[in-house]
Amino acid sequence: MLNGVLLPFVLIFMILLVNKRGLMREWTNSRAFNLVSWVTVVVMIGLTLALLGSRCAACISQRLLCARMGSRWIVYRRSLSKIRPI
Repeated sequence: MLNGVLLPFVLIFMILLVNKRGLMREWTNSRAFNLVSWVTVVVMIGLTLALLGSRCAACISQRLLCARMGSRWIVYRRSLSKIRPI
């Protein structure tokens, strides 16, 4: 999941680097390829937001509460009376 969240940021910086004439000289992108690449980045951002939204909705619907204890994650299920470990 972390890779999917970080991918749009990596793509944005990669496209910006490839389009620098001082860095890439004659190997810079054409306008058509820039259009395709920016549309791809926008689609990836939308998919990342959908992924995060679905994960948040799943946690909310299952009433899960995650806590970090030292080096591991502990998941708790919330009930109306108390919070108990799973």
